[in-house]
Amino acid sequence: MIHNVHRKKKTKKPNQKYTEADIEKAFEAIENGMSQRKAARQ
Repeated sequence: MIHNVHRKKKTKKPNQKYTEADIEKAFEAIENGMSQRKAARQ
């Protein structure tokens, strides 16, 4: 009989600190129709 091992997924931590200005730009981009993923990459 085969035993499957279940491992916890590690959460990704951001490598950089986001400034208030970066967050505001991302929110504005999302409001203008950009996807959340694209706004996060900017």
